[in-house]
Amino acid sequence: MRLMPRICLVLLALFLSLSGFSQEKAIPLKNILADIASQHRVTFNFIEDEVIVYKIVPPKKQWTLETKLDYIKKRTRLDFRPIGASSYTVYNDKKLDKPLCGFLKDAETGKPVEAASVIIANTNISSVSDANGYFELPVVSPNAISIRHQNYEFYTISPADLYQPGCPDISLRPIVNSLEEIVAQRYLTTGISKNPDGTFRVTPKNFGILPGQDQPDVQQTMQQLPGINSEDETISNISVRGGTHDQNLFLWNGIRMFQTGHFFGMISVFNPALPQTVTIAKNGTDGFFGESVSSLVDISTHSKKISESKTILSGDMISVQGATNIRLSEKSAIGFSVRRSYADILTTPTYINYRKRIFQNTIVTDLGDDQTVDIKSDEHFYFCDFTMQFQQNFGRHNFTADVIGITNNLIIDQFSEAVEKNNDLGQRNYGASANWTSDWDSKNQTGLNAYISYYNLNSSTETFASGQLLEQKNTVLDKGLRLSHIWKASSNLTLSGGYQFNETGISNSDKINSPLFSRKITDVMRTHVAVAEATINPESKIMLLKAGFRMNYFQDLNVFVPEIR
Repeated sequence: MRLMPRICLVLLALFLSLSGFSQEKAIPLKNILADIASQHRVTFNFIEDEVIVYKIVPPKKQWTLETKLDYIKKRTRLDFRPIGASSYTVYNDKKLDKPLCGFLKDAETGKPVEAASVIIANTNISSVSDANGYFELPVVSPNAISIRHQNYEFYTISPADLYQPGCPDISLRPIVNSLEEIVAQRYLTTGISKNPDGTFRVTPKNFGILPGQDQPDVQQTMQQLPGINSEDETISNISVRGGTHDQNLFLWNGIRMFQTGHFFGMISVFNPALPQTVTIAKNGTDGFFGESVSSLVDISTHSKKISESKTILSGDMISVQGATNIRLSEKSAIGFSVRRSYADILTTPTYINYRKRIFQNTIVTDLGDDQTVDIKSDEHFYFCDFTMQFQQNFGRHNFTADVIGITNNLIIDQFSEAVEKNNDLGQRNYGASANWTSDWDSKNQTGLNAYISYYNLNSSTETFASGQLLEQKNTVLDKGLRLSHIWKASSNLTLSGGYQFNETGISNSDKINSPLFSRKITDVMRTHVAVAEATINPESKIMLLKAGFRMNYFQDLNVFVPEIR
């Protein structure tokens, strides 16, 4: 028991001695030499600039003079030469007769660092590194030298480290700022956002009204995205990454749309009174969509939650429109919308301007004498579109049914003093779809979609001079069925697969009265498709990898065509 107090006292004494030694501070060598000269009654002769750069911890006072001088030699580049019994000359290597200098270099690339400030602390002495990273300072102080640059970490060096033969290289570490991830909810402006898979989500209502428009328009809004434009400034001739309009796949609640514009592409066929969300894929289209080359435009008017009952009525100088949503219960709702132009009843200045733009280059010339024939014309035009939507939730299951109808009709009466001719053009697109979605659990979802789309174009053209009558009729009937399943294997991996069936039938007929000619072409193509897709989304969120494979079997040609996505 008596041994423990003694051990504690010894440890305490050792700790105090070490603390006292560690607290000894370095002081200028010039001051140390003055103390040694006073204690041992000797004199030192030296050049100021050779001594002033050194700052060391002073030697113990009880040491002998020779021990102190050896101590100083080991910590500096100085040497002592005795002159007589009590005088010493302090000198250094002749190679050190130069200013303090160095080369600043990037620690990672090794390239010179230009325009760095090199400053001696507590003085007004400074220098700036040149294009080679070189700097030099006069030997004026033992104070530390600081190096500053806006792109590099602050660096401090002792003058003694520069007081050596040649000019040493000094490495500076670049400043690296770690930026936190920023998720942009808006892309370009309000109402446009970019999804992690590269697709764009457009909400025209949030986007607002574009200049020159009186209502939010789906197809006008999508032209604000880079790579999407219309050279003739219409919505029926949209080019995506240089493609043509017919290379774009337009879907409305799962229905493939063949007609996307009213009034020869001046107005969108999608009623702006309906709440709409548009998903646009300019490249890397999902493996379940194979009928497009340039882009996919998927328009949806449904939401996950059953919205409240609401009715909207509006009108402009071209048409009147209305939309209503009736909430049948907490889990079901039905909606209707209709829009019709009234230009066939009332002509407005807006309609006149639209008509001038469409028919501004229409003239009739008599090829016999190359003279413009004085022919007048009256145009009677109207368009109409309607929709019906039904939605029913069954817990984890959701069912929707949709119907859409689009009609355009143009009648042109041409007449002169003696002749009157009639031409008409009718364009229609009708479609219906049914969708069933089941969320089995948090990792599995199954979807079933069936749709039918019918497109018809009828035209009758009678030439003014010869009276030749040309009747044309084009019809497209497209039917499709799609079954898909999505499995979230992990937080980073999602697998999906499914089956698709499409049957597309076309019919083209031409009929001429003079000379008598008639032709009709009908064809049908049936396609079976197997789809597999994988999405890898690492936790780092640095990238998202999505790869897919489609195996197409064209039944009528008996041909297999693989596609890699």
